[in-house]
Amino acid sequence: MKEYSGNCHCGEVKYKFFSEELVDIWNCNCSICDINCYQHLFVKHELFEIISGHELLSEYNFGTGSAKHLQIFNRAQNNSSNLNANSKKKILQKIKEIVEELSQFRFKEGSVLEKDLLNNINSIYSNLERINKRAIKRKNQIRTKLQNKILALKEVDKERFEQEIIYYIEKYDINEELIRLDSHLNLFQKNINSNKPVGKKLGFISQEIGREINTIGSKANDFNIQKIVISMKENLEKVKEQILNVL
Repeated sequence: MKEYSGNCHCGEVKYKFFSEELVDIWNCNCSICDINCYQHLFVKHELFEIISGHELLSEYNFGTGSAKHLQIFNRAQNNSSNLNANSKKKILQKIKEIVEELSQFRFKEGSVLEKDLLNNINSIYSNLERINKRAIKRKNQIRTKLQNKILALKEVDKERFEQEIIYYIEKYDINEELIRLDSHLNLFQKNINSNKPVGKKLGFISQEIGREINTIGSKANDFNIQKIVISMKENLEKVKEQILNVL
């Protein structure tokens, strides 16, 4: 047990009491205590003694009207200096244990997130390879279709014909998008293996991946490729959801 002393808000009523060094402290919700950050310590009547100011005591009534007590408040001197060396050692040891448990949990959670992200990115990459194979057949089909239409023409404005051919090729060519998508996927895999915080960067890369996938789907004009694109979008949505847990 240790002796403590204190006073009321105005300082006129002074008191002392005996208490253990490790105690429960309660925050008071009345306006003046809240403003001044006062806290409550409850002690037994026999351990409490008013030193001066008895004549100034009056009953305090909370705003609810249901709780009443004498207007005496204790500012408990419950700081680090009141803790003995053994108590401090126990508290610090417990904090270290908690921090270690937290670190292990975050490491395990991070490993699971990394595995899931890479699985979805690898699925997108596998679908990209499928599109590359399909793109060869698609190119031959477009070439054959274009040649047949050209042969069916009777009279042609050469200059306008060249413009239309260029426009047609650019409209349906997805080679650039396939190359950029491959580059973005490789960049994503490279950054996820970094030891630095990359949550936001992975988010930006996933946006670029989505842009290329959408463009491939809109330009392909091929049912088989569009089916693959839908699968890629599904994997990308899972990636975006998991990145929110990394940020």
